[in-house]
Amino acid sequence: MNLSIIGIIYPCLRVWSSTRYPSKHIGCYDLLFGAFYILYQMMLFFIPALVVTLYNIPQISSSIIIFEQIRLMMKVHAFVRENVPHGINFKPHQDDIHKPYPEIRNLIYFLFVPTLVYRDNYPRLPRTSWKKVSIYFVQFVACIFTTFVPFCRFLVTTFSQVGFIQFTKADIILIQTKAVLVGSLCMFLLFYGMLHCWLNMFAEILRFADRQFYSDWWNSTSYAQFYRTWNSVIHDWLYTYVYRDTYLVTRNKLFALFTVFFVSAVVHEYILTSILHFFYPVLLFLFGIFG
Repeated sequence: MNLSIIGIIYPCLRVWSSTRYPSKHIGCYDLLFGAFYILYQMMLFFIPALVVTLYNIPQISSSIIIFEQIRLMMKVHAFVRENVPHGINFKPHQDDIHKPYPEIRNLIYFLFVPTLVYRDNYPRLPRTSWKKVSIYFVQFVACIFTTFVPFCRFLVTTFSQVGFIQFTKADIILIQTKAVLVGSLCMFLLFYGMLHCWLNMFAEILRFADRQFYSDWWNSTSYAQFYRTWNSVIHDWLYTYVYRDTYLVTRNKLFALFTVFFVSAVVHEYILTSILHFFYPVLLFLFGIFG
C-alpha cells in the first residue's frame, strides 16, 4: 500500500500538475485524473478488505492491515487535497513557484510521520533521543500485554460460552459488570499505548516536533469537547478535509457536522466488521445517532 502511493499517486500527480493547461477552470483533463484518483481509492479500500475476508486472517493481523489501510487512505486524500490547488493555480513562468508538485521526500516523510494533515514542511527537532524511543517502545509493549491478559481472562473465556450454556439473570449482570470494567481498562491502556507511546515514539524517531496527539479529554464536560480532545490526529483530519470542505460546498454547518459523524461512524463500523468478520452495528449507532 505504501509503495502504491509512491509509485502510482505521486507520479500521476506530478504528470497531471506539469502537463495540464494553465487555467483555474476544471477541464476534461482534470476530470480524467480525478476519476483515476477515485478508482485508486476504491481499490485501496477494496483489496485489503478482500484479502482479509478471503484468507480469514486472524483478528490481530486483520487489525494491522485494516488500520494501515485506513491510515493510508486518509494520508493519500490529505496529500492530493493539499497539492491539487497548487497544480490548478500554477503558472509556468511564475518566479516564486518553480514546481507545481512537492518533492518525493516530502511524501515519504509524510507517510510515516504521526499526522494526517499534509504540509510540505513540519517543525523538526535537532536530534533524536533514542533513550526516549526505547522507553516509549517498552511502554507500548507493556500496554499490549496488560490489555491482553484481562481481555482473555474475563471476556474471551466468558463470551466463548455464549450459545452453549444457560445464563441466569445474575450471570448476565456479572458479565456486564466485568465487561464494563475490563473494557474501560482496555480503553485507557490502548489510549496510552497508541496515542501516547506509539505516536510519540515515531515522532521522536522522525524528529517531529508537533506532538499534541490528544488533549485533556478526561476533563471534558460535553460530548463535543470530548470528541475534539480525545484524538487530535483524527479530529484535525476530519475538520480539515471533511467538515471544512463540506461547509465550503454547502455553506451549511449542520450538514457538515452530520457528514463528519456519518463518515466517522461508517469507518469505525467498517474497521470492526473487517477485523471481527461479522456485522453488528454498535458503533454506527453510538457515533452516528447517540453521539
